[in-house]
Amino acid sequence: MLERGFTKTEETRRARRPLVQPLFVPLRPLRDFVICRVATLVFLVHAIAAQTIVQNPSAVVLFRDGVAAQQQGALERAADAYRRAIEAEPRYAEAHANLGAVLVRLGQYEEAVACYERALRINPQLNAARLNLGLAHYRAGALGAAVEAFRAAYAADPSLLQARQLLGLALVETGRHAEAIPHLEAAAQAAPDEPAVLFALGRAYARSGDRRADAVAERLAHTREGLPLWHQLRGFALQQENRHEQALAAFEAASALTDNLPRLFVNVGVSRLALGDHTGARRAFEIALARSERDAAAHVYLAWLDEQDDRLPDARRHAERAVTLEGDVAESRGLLGRILLKEGSTAAAAGHLERAVSAEPQNASWRFLLGQAYQRLGNAAAADREFAEARRLKEEEVLRERRRKGGS
Repeated sequence: MLERGFTKTEETRRARRPLVQPLFVPLRPLRDFVICRVATLVFLVHAIAAQTIVQNPSAVVLFRDGVAAQQQGALERAADAYRRAIEAEPRYAEAHANLGAVLVRLGQYEEAVACYERALRINPQLNAARLNLGLAHYRAGALGAAVEAFRAAYAADPSLLQARQLLGLALVETGRHAEAIPHLEAAAQAAPDEPAVLFALGRAYARSGDRRADAVAERLAHTREGLPLWHQLRGFALQQENRHEQALAAFEAASALTDNLPRLFVNVGVSRLALGDHTGARRAFEIALARSERDAAAHVYLAWLDEQDDRLPDARRHAERAVTLEGDVAESRGLLGRILLKEGSTAAAAGHLERAVSAEPQNASWRFLLGQAYQRLGNAAAADREFAEARRLKEEEVLRERRRKGGS
């Protein structure tokens, strides 16, 4: 039974409304570059200072062996040397930190996170390790944890441009555009020709309805390697204006210049979806996954398409993968909760919807679905609370829309 204030037609319309534009994943070369710079900083500082900090001479020798191996790209050998240094000197914070850097390069993100956390427990002053911790979370898709690590690194050293740059990028990915803008503006001022920063800043402006996105796009067009991103950003701006045919033309122009743009095929799929071309949209999202299975946005959109086609097992599989990659991003949690609710897995659905509401408390749809889950679980008081809040948020949304159109 539907709560008063939400008709069946209205709920169906909301359920079939395309999801919001996916969040931008910055260029991989930027992340790799920053990882290398941070890791090198740890080598340079502590290869010199370790003799006065570490009591066990063999641990220092092993640490230096690890540094040399890592600089040569011999990652497995470096990891072995750092582990042996830690065995000889368990409180060797720099060895824990450098082992984490190696494990990130090897794709072993969970173990890398544990290494960085141990290093920081031993020596909280290792801010480079704190920044690398954020990068490990970031690559693993734990965006909320990445934001907190970057924020802590920036608080520890406000002059560290890398921390502010990465904090801004991570905030954009979690949809916190207004919060990201000051950090990205500062990063763009310090590095005016960095395409990834300009692209993220342009996306944040566009999502905030800020016309400065156009000026950023022009800057991007005149940077080295920035022209393809300019076309992509222009396409995104056209999407925001619901000019999807023109957006597709811009994406095609971007693709003609390079085939290595972040989430280009997801952008194409969004416009295809908005134009009602579900077959073309699905094809674009599947291409995106073929290029990178870790593309959470592609999983989210395929989950949505499968849900609309009543292919619930496939929808659940994609939504679960998106949650694994993104953690507590509201869109992924809410979508998985809705799918589980349809499948009758009410308790599991409630858990995901609770986390969606926690991440995005102003979303009326997630609250309404959470109310339905509570209602089915027999928790009438909680259901009434969520239905009332969903109704209040919906009424506010209607009023804002009326004001925007010049109404009362």
